[in-house]
Amino acid sequence: MRDRRGDTAISIARLYRRQHVLTFLQNYSGTDMSEFNHHQPATENFEENDERWGEEVPQPDFSEAAQNPNYQHTVNELAEHCGGKPIPNDDVPGWFSIPINSQRHNNIQTEDLQRQFLEKGCFVYEPDTYYGEGPKALCILPTVDKYEAIALHQTNGCNCGIGTGYVIQWLQELEATQPFVLTCIAHDTLAGRLLTPINDPDGLADRMYDFCPDIVDQGCGSVELLAESLASSDQLFFWWD
Repeated sequence: MRDRRGDTAISIARLYRRQHVLTFLQNYSGTDMSEFNHHQPATENFEENDERWGEEVPQPDFSEAAQNPNYQHTVNELAEHCGGKPIPNDDVPGWFSIPINSQRHNNIQTEDLQRQFLEKGCFVYEPDTYYGEGPKALCILPTVDKYEAIALHQTNGCNCGIGTGYVIQWLQELEATQPFVLTCIAHDTLAGRLLTPINDPDGLADRMYDFCPDIVDQGCGSVELLAESLASSDQLFFWWD
């Protein structure tokens, strides 16, 4: 059986490297996996790249923190900045999206607001990349940990074999030597700013390309150009198509 896009349970399990699902389909349902081997990697090869998929990262539970009256007050305070009404996420208590009044787009400085609200125990970020007119919405969570926001969105590059666990691991290793802020977090996009000068733009460009090939292959065009950009700009951006 296929869904509306033509995907099967097997193809989805392969895409997201769910070996236990593939094992179930093969051992218990009698599914013949050989017909998929000509266009999909063999299941036994998954383990070779497990380190680039990383550990399974569950979505954080903010339900208790969401009940704190101080947090609810803080959400309303951010809404005043945005000129919009907080919209709760029904599936994730404590996760609010706030649309920004069109007359305030250009006046919203996400990094400044993020810094301000971190002092209140909350993480503010953009849920999408916006160009030209400033952000159109902000999200707020009852945490100061940007990695919990990544876990919430399950940010990944599944088409490159990059899972959420590896995304978090890679960024934490980068942050140990190259501090940064993230102002945009989505399921396939991360954007922010490097906080210290880059000592080795060429080396970082190589690492970034290995981590997220699309920023070169569908972006600047070459690792050399990426290195030049890193040498002259503090912008940090990852996007997995």
